[in-house]
Amino acid sequence: MDIRSISLPQEITGNIKAKNTPVCLTGAFGAGASFIVSAISKEMGRPAVVITENAKEARRVFKDISVFEKNAMLFPPKDIVFYSADVYSREIDAQRLLVTESLLKGEKRTIVMSVDAILSRFTPKEEFEKFVFEIKSGDIVPPEEAVKKLIDMGYERCDMAEGKGM
Repeated sequence: MDIRSISLPQEITGNIKAKNTPVCLTGAFGAGASFIVSAISKEMGRPAVVITENAKEARRVFKDISVFEKNAMLFPPKDIVFYSADVYSREIDAQRLLVTESLLKGEKRTIVMSVDAILSRFTPKEEFEKFVFEIKSGDIVPPEEAVKKLIDMGYERCDMAEGKGM
């Protein structure tokens, strides 16, 4: 199906081109809404930000959009259930960091998030970039320098790591 044969996406892309943004798509649901968002994003040649009412809906929309766009990412809300497993919280933090890193690198991705995810406080770009420590294959980094940098970034030294670091 060609997006140009459907009037709603044409109207939306017209508004975007005329800088009448942000654009709010309501009334569409399921994979149909995800198809429209994906088609508009491709037609415009730029990514979209999809904001849903809650985390459950964001996961559903992300799953649908992923069918049409392989580079879509889910930006989950922070875990506010204090008694939940630390592992789950770390997975959420890791996912949020992956999305943030992708945006800072300028990668064009469609981002799906809930209202509560976007309302959480973001680390300023300059602060975030201070804490990026990249080691490439073939680099030689003195262990003391790496340890100091990681401790400055908030890591804690321990004898054995039990999970993925963050």
